[in-house]
Amino acid sequence: MRERIAFDTEMAALGLRREYEAFDVGRSETIDHFLRSEKDWQPWRVLAHLDCGALKLTRNSITSVLKKGDRLKNGDRIELKSPLPPACASKVQTIPEADYRDYCFANPNPADDYEKFVIQLLRLYPQTVVLSNSMIDSLVSFIRSLKKDERLTHPVRNLIIASHASRTGRLAMRLNSGATVKEIAWEDLEPMLALKSLEIDPQLLDPRPKVGSQTRPAQLHIKGCNIGNPLARPFLDLFKKALGGKIPVTAPKHFHSMKVVREIKKRGQRVISNKIVEIWEFFSYEFVLFRTTQLANKADACAAFLAAPDMKLIDGNVVPQSDWDRWIPRQLPQPEKTAIVNVAVSSSLSSKADTADGQFRYRKTFFFGKEWHQLALSADPGTDAKRKQEIRKRLEQNDDRFKTGHAYPFYARTGFKDIDAYLDSYTWRFRFNASKGELSYSGTRHEYTVLAPIVDPANNTLFMNLFPISGSPTIQLVETDKRFFASV
Repeated sequence: MRERIAFDTEMAALGLRREYEAFDVGRSETIDHFLRSEKDWQPWRVLAHLDCGALKLTRNSITSVLKKGDRLKNGDRIELKSPLPPACASKVQTIPEADYRDYCFANPNPADDYEKFVIQLLRLYPQTVVLSNSMIDSLVSFIRSLKKDERLTHPVRNLIIASHASRTGRLAMRLNSGATVKEIAWEDLEPMLALKSLEIDPQLLDPRPKVGSQTRPAQLHIKGCNIGNPLARPFLDLFKKALGGKIPVTAPKHFHSMKVVREIKKRGQRVISNKIVEIWEFFSYEFVLFRTTQLANKADACAAFLAAPDMKLIDGNVVPQSDWDRWIPRQLPQPEKTAIVNVAVSSSLSSKADTADGQFRYRKTFFFGKEWHQLALSADPGTDAKRKQEIRKRLEQNDDRFKTGHAYPFYARTGFKDIDAYLDSYTWRFRFNASKGELSYSGTRHEYTVLAPIVDPANNTLFMNLFPISGSPTIQLVETDKRFFASV
């Protein structure tokens, strides 16, 4: 290798161009594997060179054209034409847009219906290859696979990652293989900047497809709920930076939803066929309300959501009373439960269904997930206001997420302007033990969420993509639509 570099340098200094590039083989292996190692080529590039006859093998003074899968032996000599003949150069440089692929990652062991159906959905997208498997089970392993995974038989158009996500800045996937926690948060991304484990080499995304005279830049698309919401923007900015900062990232601003439409056939009372015929992909509003007291009934809930600020439709108008009446169930669920609400919608793409599921969720939560906490104090502060200030002081001292100047403070992740507003969203109870010098405190909060399918307010038509199990999909939700997607 060193001699070849020196030779190339000398040729360049003389203003000469070589007619071929030569490689000496030192071990038995396939030509595909040899070129991926020697040239650092992705599999599609290896195949393109082999398909156009650009590589020759000399063995025992006999020369032949190499083909995919040919096995090399120690002592063989490989020659690569340089520069490539025009027909061959076109195969590796001027590639039709239809020959590109989107390469995707989703959790290979689905934990629920969403993770199960999002993989099925990705496989229905045109020109798309899902790389997830037992070896590619994390974000880091997915990025590493872009270099040499044998399934990269076409150049990269875009990258896609799919998982549960949250407007609090969280992706529900493993960062590294073997990680015990299936979650990526801000604190997980920060170390990646120094380690550079998530950086994507831009050369892996070349060449780029052209549509007409326009060259399409590579992008990474996230499929997951609300991770493009303005509350999660600091997370999204850091995520792009961890990827190397050169590849644009898009993410949904709303809750990512799917409807699986089944065709059920019966003979009498017996079901003889129950099959999926199409999948709808759409978005839902996610309206969240934090309260210190529990809602009593539907009327109470409708009034509370109607009075809450910043709850608007896709057209910018405030959500009307009539929509809260449609979206909130007659009977509110118990804590940690979800009520499914069938919301009537119309579709311009499908006649097989006329509703899309909404949800009403209720969670009774404790401060940091624990009912009681303790902190050491020599004396009782005396009032609840002063006790809360003591909690605040300890958080700012001991938890980096609450320290002044943090780029993505914990309270901001759920929409609070400062730590005081965050603490005020809980109902507090206190007990002071003078003999132990210990203040016990408990914070309780009621969290209500309305999920409702996003329709055109003018005609109740669902904004959606349609994926028939048999047939071509219809894609209407595109990442350039700023109503639905953020881009950084």
